Amino acid sequence: MNTGIDGDIPITIEAWVKLNALNNISIVSIGENYDGSQFEMAVLNNKLILNVGGNNQLSSNSSLIMNKWYHIVLKYNSWQYTIFINGINERIGWYVGPPPYLPFTENDVLVPLNITNTPLYIGTSQRPFNGKIGILNLYNRALSTTEILNKYNATKVRFGY
Repeated sequence: MNTGIDGDIPITIEAWVKLNALNNISIVSIGENYDGSQFEMAVLNNKLILNVGGNNQLSSNSSLIMNKWYHIVLKYNSWQYTIFINGINERIGWYVGPPPYLPFTENDVLVPLNITNTPLYIGTSQRPFNGKIGILNLYNRALSTTEILNKYNATKVRFGY
């Protein structure tokens, strides 16, 4: 399945996941690992990451734990990238291009999003998925913070919260 989402259109990926490992796992991604041509929900070094290709990624503040269900949401809207875990806004990053990237901080992402007409993957050959997915929703709009919290609260009992 190919997407019709590009850098000017908001996107939200929502998932309930239970991970069997916490390093180098791709949960779901749109596109390939080239600068700006990917929107990936992944786990690296116990952290949830939002990867937009290459080495351009944003990492959660919280560490994840194996064999525990998490409601995770990645959102892109108006050049802003956001990570949510269990209804809580974990991290916000901004696209800061084009060069020169000044001022650049750890919350900045260097490339804009362009994932038009690209495939959707569960895991990748470089980072296979290792766990369970209870719910997976993709939206071609940016869910509000209230909507994300409401979706977490509406489904959390099914996953032991």
